[in-house]
Amino acid sequence: MNDTLWLFLQNTFDNRTKKNFKLMYLLATDHIDRLRRRALREPRIDPLLQYLIPYYDAYITHYRKRQLDTRNYRINTLTIERLLAELSGSLIRTWDVLIQVQHPITSIEYQALLPRGRAPFQTGAYEMRIDAVFVLADSLQRFSSLSNLEQDVRQFAQQIRDARGAQQGIEEEEDGNGGELERLRIELADAIHYVFAGLLQIYNKSLHIVEELYEMQYLRSTGNSKAVDEALNSLSVNLAPSSRERFLENELEMDQRLVLTNTGGAAVMAYTLANAGDQAQTVHHLQLDESVSLIVPAGHHLLILENPNEFVAEVMIEQYPSA
Repeated sequence: MNDTLWLFLQNTFDNRTKKNFKLMYLLATDHIDRLRRRALREPRIDPLLQYLIPYYDAYITHYRKRQLDTRNYRINTLTIERLLAELSGSLIRTWDVLIQVQHPITSIEYQALLPRGRAPFQTGAYEMRIDAVFVLADSLQRFSSLSNLEQDVRQFAQQIRDARGAQQGIEEEEDGNGGELERLRIELADAIHYVFAGLLQIYNKSLHIVEELYEMQYLRSTGNSKAVDEALNSLSVNLAPSSRERFLENELEMDQRLVLTNTGGAAVMAYTLANAGDQAQTVHHLQLDESVSLIVPAGHHLLILENPNEFVAEVMIEQYPSA
């Protein structure tokens, strides 16, 4: 039995270990898939599999809910930022001009409507800028000749207030998600420990089979022990919306292994090339929380990541030596 695997399982799934939701998701999913395949030809595994499934399903369901809430939060944040950009740009200019058509900037009426000019709509915290729009709408009620403008301003104020309310609701939901997900992670960790002990009993004379039921790429150093297949390079990158970026240029060698993990934001595409202008022969598509392991072909010198979406994507890149 590989000592690194034993130490890893102790460290990774110990209740006292710093929580790592993604690692649990990736390793547990891979592990349960392998258990299902082996259970087809090894009936003794099935009771362990059936014991593990409820804990796994509970964790995965809540993990995906948390991911969805995070994505929705980003969407609502992007919506607010776009509305605020519209407010500080074209909208306040238009409103200001329409007011000045009837009430010059030096008039008392103008001062009553926009005492600080456009500034309250262009700077400051979200809430202050949203409130400034509502205050303007209320102030316009006194001027019947500007009733159409008052309706437009109030409609926009409600639109941005609704978007802000939706964002804050998701934010509050997210605050509670972490604690519940950690509770489910610990329960799943205990269940995997139980299964691990059962596997050791079933395969007590063939312990190498137990190792085959875990994906070794997820192993990391525990204590003073060395990691299995230690990474040469590891970096986390952000990909701007609608971007195509190159990485590890002239650092790749034939048969090196790259492990790419989509850690959030949006689906991405990945491939290696000999030269930046070449056409990709094989393109890997990574959905949220998916990992892919690829071998660098001969002559390829750079990694390309593409984010065709309108949201920022996050990817973990791990570079391993040639076999």
